[in-house]
Amino acid sequence: MSRHTEGRFDPFEAGEFESLREFLTRPPRRVWVGLGFIAAAILVVLITSPLVGFITEIEWYNALGVGSVYRTRIAYKALLFFLPFAIAFGFAATNVWIALRLRSWATLRRVGIRRRVLRTPIGAGGLAAAGLIALVVGAGARTRWTDLALLLHFTEYAHSGVTEPLYGLDVSFYLLALPFLHDLVGWAFGLFFTVGVLVAVLHAWRGQRLDFRFSRRAIGHLSFLLGLLGLPLAAGAFLGRYDLLYSHNGVVWGAGYTDVNVRSGLAVVQALLVLVLTGLVLANVGLRRWQVAVGAMGAWLVISILVGVYPSLVQRVIVQPAELSRESPYIKREIDFTRRAYAVRDVKVRPYGGSAQITGKDVSSDQPTIENLRLWDDRQILRSPSLTFTSASSPPTTR
Repeated sequence: MSRHTEGRFDPFEAGEFESLREFLTRPPRRVWVGLGFIAAAILVVLITSPLVGFITEIEWYNALGVGSVYRTRIAYKALLFFLPFAIAFGFAATNVWIALRLRSWATLRRVGIRRRVLRTPIGAGGLAAAGLIALVVGAGARTRWTDLALLLHFTEYAHSGVTEPLYGLDVSFYLLALPFLHDLVGWAFGLFFTVGVLVAVLHAWRGQRLDFRFSRRAIGHLSFLLGLLGLPLAAGAFLGRYDLLYSHNGVVWGAGYTDVNVRSGLAVVQALLVLVLTGLVLANVGLRRWQVAVGAMGAWLVISILVGVYPSLVQRVIVQPAELSRESPYIKREIDFTRRAYAVRDVKVRPYGGSAQITGKDVSSDQPTIENLRLWDDRQILRSPSLTFTSASSPPTTR
C-alpha cells in the first residue's frame, strides 16, 4: 500500500507535485515580471483618467481666456492638501513613535536591549493609521481653497469703510478672514483628537486585547495631547463671539439682546477657563495623575453645559416677556445694515395717500403690476375685530 494511504495525505510529498510546490513557495522571475506589468497597467489606468481630465480643463479655461483662474485654483488646492498632509503625518508619526517607545520596551532598554519600535507589526499599523489621518486632514483642507483665496485678499480689501457696532471691526473681517480662521481651528481639533485616540489605543494594546489601565508614562503622553486639544477648543470659543453676528437666537437675525449682553461675554470667559484647564492638563505631563486629566475633562463638560443653558434661560425669562423693548435697538441695527447690504440706505421715502382714481383702462394697461399684487392673508382678516365670517364660503360682513 502506498504511503499516502497509510498516513496523512500530503499531495506535495509526491514527486509529480514537487514542481508545483516549488512554484508556489519560490515563484520564478517571470511571475514577478508579469505581476509588475499588471500593476503598471492598473496604475496607468488610475493616473490617465484624472490626467486627461486635468488637461481638458486647462485647455477649456485657456480657450475662454481665464486659464490663470483655473491654475490658481489648482495651486490653492495643492497647497492645502500637501502642506496639511505633511504636518499631520509628521505630528501623528512622531506621537506613534513616542507611544511605542514608552510602552513595555522601556523596560528592555534598561537592561541594554534595544529594539526598533517602528519595524514591528504594531509600528507598521500605527504608521498606516498616521497616514490615514494625514490623508483625511489633507483631503478636508483641500475643499476649503475658497476660504484661503479670500484670506489672501483680506489685506487688500481690509478697509471697506463699514464697521459693525458690536466689536467695531470692519465687515471684511467676517467675509474674508473669519471663515479660514474657523477652518484652522477645525483642522487642529480634528488632528489632535484623532491622534489622541490613536495614541490611547497604542498605549492600551496588549497584543490580543485592550487594557486601559495606562502607565504613568502613558498618562503623561496623553495629558500632553489633551492639553493641545484644549487650544483649538479655546480658540473656537473665542471665535464664537464673532459668529453671533450671523446668529438667529431670537427675533433678530444677528446679534440680539442676549447675544450682546450674555453670550459675547460668556464666550470670552469660556475661552479663558479652557486655557486654564489646558495649562492644568499640560502640568499633568509631569504629575502623571489620571485624576487630573479626568477632572479637567469633567470641568470642561460642565462649562459647556452652563454656557449653553444660561443664555437660553435669560432669553426666556428676561427677554421674551418684554421682547419688543429689549430687542428694538438690535432690530434697528438689523434694518440699517440690511439696507446697507442691498444699497438701499439712501432711498427717499414719500407718503402716498392713494387718492388717485383708478379706471379699468389703467388696470388693463398695467398687467405686470396687477399680476404681482399680493394676495390677502386670510389669517390677518380673521384677526380683524371689525370683520366676521358666517361660514368658510360666505363673504365677510362688518359688525
